[in-house]
Amino acid sequence: MHLKHVMNIITFEELQTRVRELFLEGEYETALTLAEQEGDRFPEYTHLLYFWRIALTARSGDIPRALRLLREVLETGFWYSDALLRESASLRPLQAEPEFEELLKLNAGMRQKDLRDHMPVLTLRPEGKCQAGGGPCPLLIALHENGETAREALEFWQPAASEGWLVAAVQSSQGLWRDAYVWEDRQTAARDVQKYFDQIREQYHIDERRVVIAGYGAGGELALWLALTKTLPAIGFITAGLNRLPVQAPQELEELNASGLDDSLRGYLIYGQEENETGDTGLEAIGEALQRAGIPCEVEAVPLAAAEIPSLYESSILRALEFVA
Repeated sequence: MHLKHVMNIITFEELQTRVRELFLEGEYETALTLAEQEGDRFPEYTHLLYFWRIALTARSGDIPRALRLLREVLETGFWYSDALLRESASLRPLQAEPEFEELLKLNAGMRQKDLRDHMPVLTLRPEGKCQAGGGPCPLLIALHENGETAREALEFWQPAASEGWLVAAVQSSQGLWRDAYVWEDRQTAARDVQKYFDQIREQYHIDERRVVIAGYGAGGELALWLALTKTLPAIGFITAGLNRLPVQAPQELEELNASGLDDSLRGYLIYGQEENETGDTGLEAIGEALQRAGIPCEVEAVPLAAAEIPSLYESSILRALEFVA
């Protein structure tokens, strides 16, 4: 055991870094011992710790134990994406085992049950409003961060409901594992959001002239893309927690501009900034490019600590809504 890798671990991020270092050095058994010794301190990451243990045990050559660990976590009701289990290089030694195929079927059954039981759309609205027979409400469609759920998005964008908006948080169908959904495939994401938008229109009385699509992190990136590609009849988009746009974003924006952007759109980009930070995030450039394309756009920096305290975003969200709507 390398003592330097097990001492002074305070946060889960430090544990993750130590385990990754050992993994890259081929010290699988040491990494496994570390994950098992320290893992009980981080119960909120049990699913991830189990996956590390399964992968490290498989890498160490103890196939029966790796299969026992996988069965153990699945019997708690947890599941992983089929792609994660089938495509992980560390789990390849398990794929020749008949028991692994049996466990994959068990995993798939629990995933389907979870998708049936989950509410893919959660809403907040002003009391007594937004329903048939009443006045229409402006609609904010909220997209969660990668690895999160609609419930977490609903909480973040709650300030909009206090200002009279119907907030509808929608959840991706692309699951990494239970309670961790992602927007990795844009076309699938677009179909999901369009389907949920149609459901919202049927269930609530919305003002279709005031629809805004918003998202945090990867959800913000998707919100920007859905608005610019006119996937939804949105008048504006808001992104938050998206501190850097992907490297391909400027090129994509130029291609969209060439095909004709909707100059009736308005946008608001909110990002976290460390004190005295001077580096270019790319968001300012995207904001300027949108302005040149005829789309009014504001870029606002908030303290980076706001990522840990969502309530610090409240005034920024309200300013963003006032600007885009």
